[in-house]
Amino acid sequence: MKKIFTFIIALMACASMSARDLLPVDFVSWGDGCVVEGNTVYTTDAWKGAGNWLGHIDLSAYDCIVMILEEPSQGDFKSCVQYSDPSTAEEKIGDDGELYIDYKTNEDWSVQGDIPSGTKIVKFDLNPDHSDLVAAFWVMGTTGSDKLVIKEIYVGTNEEYEEDLAGNPREIEDPLVIPLSGFGSWGNTTWNGNVITATGAWGGAGKWYGNYDASDYDKFVLELEEPTTCKVMLNVVYNKEKLTPEWDEESQTYVDKMNTGIQVAVVPGARQCFIDLDERKNDVQQVSIQIESVDVPVKVARIYWVTNANFVEIPYVPVGLKGDIDNSGEVNTGDVTVLYNVIFGTDTTTDATICDINGDSEVNTSDVTELYNIMFGTAQ
Repeated sequence: MKKIFTFIIALMACASMSARDLLPVDFVSWGDGCVVEGNTVYTTDAWKGAGNWLGHIDLSAYDCIVMILEEPSQGDFKSCVQYSDPSTAEEKIGDDGELYIDYKTNEDWSVQGDIPSGTKIVKFDLNPDHSDLVAAFWVMGTTGSDKLVIKEIYVGTNEEYEEDLAGNPREIEDPLVIPLSGFGSWGNTTWNGNVITATGAWGGAGKWYGNYDASDYDKFVLELEEPTTCKVMLNVVYNKEKLTPEWDEESQTYVDKMNTGIQVAVVPGARQCFIDLDERKNDVQQVSIQIESVDVPVKVARIYWVTNANFVEIPYVPVGLKGDIDNSGEVNTGDVTVLYNVIFGTDTTTDATICDINGDSEVNTSDVTELYNIMFGTAQ
């Protein structure tokens, strides 16, 4: 009760000094994974955040809450405004012995939004049907390395917001690299640092956005530290139906695009693959990578959104033909000769690792047998 009264007095005082009605920069962390230091909110874990409790106040004279930042935001935040439900009103006695009315929030009335990286002005739209009892607003980081440095917060009109926005355009990071800490692996996968390993077929890891607007970008890109030895899939999943349903001959049905997306493969020997985003890119639900082979570590260099103008393609270098020891482009008796020379020690210049045809970490006559199987098409 005391805090509500103090806040109302603060609004009255601000109104007499400024055209804007300022709100206190008073965020409180939800716990581990989000830190609040003065006017700075930053996260160390994905999906952690902080709230600014307003205490059931009437903001029905305004369109929105606007937060101006001292520097462009880092990472991607979700935002939300919560409202008190008058039907849950309950009289309580405060710590000071005074009677006050308490309410529960109604999550169905909440208005959520996004704060993409590079934002300088944040807008929290108010629900006009329930803005007479605003309980709180909050921010939640999605990557585990998000940061907001807040200059001021005010309640105002859409026109005031547009004026501020015009003078503080968002700075677009291009490319926008996604912190790997924001990805979570599923059951049959381990993710240590930048190394992902599937312990079951098609294991993987993903990042859930909910409804991310990637309209600033043209491509979603995966880059690896070294050429992969197995197939890796890159996925972008969209939320909504944006395209005309297509007729699928195999299933003899129309296939829509709702909650589906695009999938491309990083083929063996490649270090990079990318997805060209389509017209649904303003509503991305999630992104992910999957690995076909079991127990094959894949080292991720970076995952990012990028425009065509700033995209740099990494040339594809095909994996050598298995058994082509002399690099002739064919597997034949010439390779058998080189293999025997390596086994008997008369050839010390050929890389022994490419002579380990059967993959048992030794070079011996078993590799000769496997090489003949490849030549005659009987290899398993």
